[in-house]
Amino acid sequence: MKQNRNISPDGDRLMAVIGCEPSVDHFLQKAAQSLHPGKSEWFIACIEPGMGAGHISRKQFNENLTLALLSGARVIHLLDSDIVGALSNLISKYGINRLVIGNFKPAKLPFGGSAGLLIRQLQKCNPEIAIIRINMKNESEKIDTARFSVSTGIKEYLLAVAAVVATTAVCFPLRDMIGYQTVGLIFLILTAILSLILGRGAVILTAIMNFGIWNFFFIPPLFTFHIDNIHDIIMLFANLAVAITGGSLITRLRRNQADLELSRSNITLLYSLLESLNNANSIRDVVAKVRSELERHFNADAIVYLREKNGDSLENKVFGNSEYHNNEEFEYACSVFALKEKPVVRMLNERTSIQYFPLSAQSGPVGVIGIATETGKGVSDDKLIFLKSFVTQITSALEREISIDKAKENQVYQESQKLFQTVLNSVSHELRTPVSVISSAVSNLLDEKTAADPENRKTICADLETSARRLNQLIENILDMSKIDSGYLSLDLKPCDISDLVGVVMNHMKEDLQDHVTRVNVPDTIPAVSIDMNWMKQAILNILRNAVTYTPAGSGILISAKADNLSVTIEIEDNGPGVPGSSLVHLFDKFYRVPGSKSGGTGLGLTIAKALIEAHNGKINAENRPQGGLLVSITLPKTV
Repeated sequence: MKQNRNISPDGDRLMAVIGCEPSVDHFLQKAAQSLHPGKSEWFIACIEPGMGAGHISRKQFNENLTLALLSGARVIHLLDSDIVGALSNLISKYGINRLVIGNFKPAKLPFGGSAGLLIRQLQKCNPEIAIIRINMKNESEKIDTARFSVSTGIKEYLLAVAAVVATTAVCFPLRDMIGYQTVGLIFLILTAILSLILGRGAVILTAIMNFGIWNFFFIPPLFTFHIDNIHDIIMLFANLAVAITGGSLITRLRRNQADLELSRSNITLLYSLLESLNNANSIRDVVAKVRSELERHFNADAIVYLREKNGDSLENKVFGNSEYHNNEEFEYACSVFALKEKPVVRMLNERTSIQYFPLSAQSGPVGVIGIATETGKGVSDDKLIFLKSFVTQITSALEREISIDKAKENQVYQESQKLFQTVLNSVSHELRTPVSVISSAVSNLLDEKTAADPENRKTICADLETSARRLNQLIENILDMSKIDSGYLSLDLKPCDISDLVGVVMNHMKEDLQDHVTRVNVPDTIPAVSIDMNWMKQAILNILRNAVTYTPAGSGILISAKADNLSVTIEIEDNGPGVPGSSLVHLFDKFYRVPGSKSGGTGLGLTIAKALIEAHNGKINAENRPQGGLLVSITLPKTV
């Protein structure tokens, strides 16, 4: 063991490196035991088998990947040919300070060395980390056998024998005509051709059979293995060496080509999966894209259970195909989530089998995914390796969306708290003034001397009426806003003349407008619009009240209307102080009040007006007039 003494256990991050070696379960147990309790995060880098790896190696890697997913660590699937560079990038990216490697040979090493050489290369590139080597028994012998096994089928051997016999049958009658040297070349060509379609074992068998048949049937003396000419002996063995070497090299090139095609296919598949997940913008969207990609590439479907927001178990809420959900499956998924069960293929029904995998992220377990396939038609070993690697990407995507949802919830909570405080302050302030006036007026009316004076009594009653109207307006605004927010606002649309609408508004605002110079310019040619008279009147009243409140007495207010081919526009303009440019964009926001404006109002009037106008499929806009003051325009579609 090589240990860097400067590393503290606090914030410890450990990474274990595995490939297609047997006994990885024991290795991962030892790696987990080396974690500092409660202070460590750990990762598992799974190095995919390289070129030349056979079916046994890939099957072992598939089993190891399953064990890694069950370990509770964050699993990273490496496809890189440069293992040292890839591991160094992970060490830098995730802040790894301890690396655990067994004494077996990794699945692929570009420099063809042992685990010891890999450790030295990593230590050279990353001198600051501690590298721990866990000793295991007889692992190197096991992996060598798995890695270099010949996987030629019996049919290939029979085809090789048949090809050699057929070639011999054709060449034997022509031996005197073409010469035995030419026959040797023909056998050599046959070996090269068969190496393009057969495995290495069949090619070696072909070379050996050619060696014996050429010697026995063609090289003089015939029908004996004795050779008189030393040159023929050298040519015979040279032919055998070339056949075996050339055939093996061609077979290796075929395997390398197949591996390259597989790697290219895997990279294309991985890119497609990652691109799909990166474009997701919610948990349901992630699951929907996962199901789409599973169906597209693996002929599979999925069901996902996520962790409870404030618990240590799964939430009984289904994402994905709800047809796979029942109490028994949910209980088993909970067992897999708690790492109490090894995920095995389970028969859901006669047509469907399902296998669950824990979704373990850097921040902890996220949930469980069940991947369903048609019974008897599971995913191939090569694709199953990639499928399990895809599980890691799914985990990252879900972790991202869960984090975003939490951030949104916190933001909504903060905004709601802020809004609640704003509403409370605004409403309490607005209530305090009229209530104080009413209280004072009642006290004065109870005073006999004050009540006996007709002028005082008239003034007090006028103050009472004004305060009652102010309270009524406040209550109406709050009720209107609640109707709009709740979606209960309904419109009774009827054709209405603009001059009638403005006349009703002016009559309602007669007392409020008595201190202002108000002009109305609505031509008779303005067409009717389809509106709810009461709600549109309320919208214009709110705009006019805003103009009256924030413009000085004696200032002018103009209400005008104009029309074009598609719409009718009502304009309300004043010659008051206007609105600062930075406040124009917020003028219709709920509870917004222009900084420095005089007290009065809850900041709901213009918000309600905007909502009511937009409910009529109209638009409202506010802008400062060049000569001073504010212009508010309402655009409504013409009645068809």
